[in-house]
Amino acid sequence: MIFTLCSDLHLREDKPACRTDDYLSAQKNKLKWLREYSKDTEVICAGDIFHRWKSSPLLISIALDNLPDRMAAVPGQHDLPYHSLARLNESAYGVLVKAGRIMDLSLGYSLRKGKKIIGIPYGANVHGPEYRSGHIIVLHRFCEDEKVPFWAEPSAMTSAQVFERFPNARLIVTGDNHRSFSVRSNTGQWHVNPGSLMRMTADQRDHVPTLFKWDSKAERLTHEELPVIKDCVSREKLDKAQARDARMEAFVESLDKQNLKGIDLADRMRKFLAKNKVSTKVEELLWQMLERD
Repeated sequence: MIFTLCSDLHLREDKPACRTDDYLSAQKNKLKWLREYSKDTEVICAGDIFHRWKSSPLLISIALDNLPDRMAAVPGQHDLPYHSLARLNESAYGVLVKAGRIMDLSLGYSLRKGKKIIGIPYGANVHGPEYRSGHIIVLHRFCEDEKVPFWAEPSAMTSAQVFERFPNARLIVTGDNHRSFSVRSNTGQWHVNPGSLMRMTADQRDHVPTLFKWDSKAERLTHEELPVIKDCVSREKLDKAQARDARMEAFVESLDKQNLKGIDLADRMRKFLAKNKVSTKVEELLWQMLERD
């Protein structure tokens, strides 16, 4: 049996700040690639089909018309109302399930020869003994191939931890991390993190959306990189934000180096904020730092 692996479609009606193209059309084109690539295969999506759980009727209609056939998935946090699995029926994801357009893998289902695909949605406990029997595990949780970044949730896992947690699985498909990678263990297990189908932030300018195919009989993995238009992702806002952060950092550092006796720091701060646009949260933090004894 051949499986097409994808994740983090993040279908949305609005345009990300970094995009300069017709983003709705771009999403439809990517879905067309997914449909073509997945012909005659079973499709597994590791979560976040939608960017917002309460997606519009227009976006739900686009999903109904353009998602591939024979698609199974688990819900990610963006699919869940207030991150609650109990309220799944209120979501756009739930509409796709009720319409029979996707199969919800949260309950798992049997494959040939008793092998099982088990889905683990966002927020679910991965320590249950019922997950030990899965031949294929589909998990929406942030994972990295080698080292988990410091800013990731405490529940984030490395590939080595994934293999340890699911020792009987031959394939583990994860979603949430928008970077594409695959890792094979010494015992032949595959960990595949397909990554996002779309580039939604400026730091994803060099990201190449990737689809994977897994042959369950031969346990062979292949992949295809989808074409992208480089110039449709702009770094302008990211570069401005980084420059602003650098100016604020320089300002704070300068306070440590100056003889502050007789200097009105509050006045300096007001002048700085007047010249540099910062968020309300950052401004509050700056004032808190200034007011410390």
